[in-house]
Amino acid sequence: MNASQYIENRRRKVERRGNAVTTQFPIITTQGICIRHDRRYTPERRISGIIVKEWRVKDSTFELLFQEKEKQNNN
Repeated sequence: MNASQYIENRRRKVERRGNAVTTQFPIITTQGICIRHDRRYTPERRISGIIVKEWRVKDSTFELLFQEKEKQNNN
């Protein structure tokens, strides 16, 4: 199968993103347990929403922290 046939086959597939109704909370399970809120978490996929923090440590502390990992990886 060449690339253009592959792309055409992908485009003919059914849409994966559905418009199914989301669950409304609170909800009662079949076991009678009340779930008050959704505990799922969707990670941020946009680069603008990611926060990176830099931590400074002494070289000696860094060596101590990563010394054991190096030994484990070499075994």
